[in-house]
Amino acid sequence: MGTEHVTEGCKRCARCGEVLPFAAFAKLSAALDGRQGWCKQCFVAYRSEHRAELTAKAKRHSQTPERVEYRRAYCRARAAIDRAKAEADPQFAEQRRAKWREHARRRAERIRLRRAAEKAAAALQSIAIPNHLTSAENES
Repeated sequence: MGTEHVTEGCKRCARCGEVLPFAAFAKLSAALDGRQGWCKQCFVAYRSEHRAELTAKAKRHSQTPERVEYRRAYCRARAAIDRAKAEADPQFAEQRRAKWREHARRRAERIRLRRAAEKAAAALQSIAIPNHLTSAENES
């Protein structure tokens, strides 16, 4: 990190100090050069190191009374719009029901597959391996 010259089309990562081509930086329209200050590798490393902290912060933000009330109001407004559309156009109501039936079918299928995988994993764990196959003495 230091005094080396940064060539055109390159940028120095503010975290690791490496001079890298613009392609190594994610886009950020608010930045003067249109790229983030950290390279993609540093950003991924930071996110993985601080995942629990960042998740907790996002969860705290989403559960503030203002956010909860905003979501409730949004859902009420969407429901009112959908009811009005359904009254005006019976075909809309049928399309909406079909969409939700398909959603429920896919969700049930995902749950069925997950339970089958869990059951198979439990069955594999319960299989007893004979001691003569697992002992270190027989490996030689």
